Amino acid sequence: MFKAEPDRDLHLVIADLNSPQQTMVAEILNTECKLACQSLARIKIRDARTEFLEQCGAPAKKFKTVNPPIQVTVKGIGFFDKSSHGNGAASNGIELHPVIEISFSLSNGECSNRA
Repeated sequence: MFKAEPDRDLHLVIADLNSPQQTMVAEILNTECKLACQSLARIKIRDARTEFLEQCGAPAKKFKTVNPPIQVTVKGIGFFDKSSHGNGAASNGIELHPVIEISFSLSNGECSNRA
């Protein structure tokens, strides 16, 4: 599942292939915000956002479910947020924020075609 947050970050719900009920949040920063622009990882953040948008299209304000799920590889910085952060939040509040790399196992447009 994924959606656009009010701050224009992209909120992704990810799960382990072997334990799909165990989810966590991964957020791809809004690359126009001050934090992303000042980050040493800003190019990686921008590239991850571009890759996501190319594969899945622009997210809506409501969650889109990708069904059937697709395999992605995500790299990011571990961050503890409140466990009530929203759909997909891990019980201990860990999330990847920001995502600095994402790669899809499918070709261009497959995520948006499945959503």
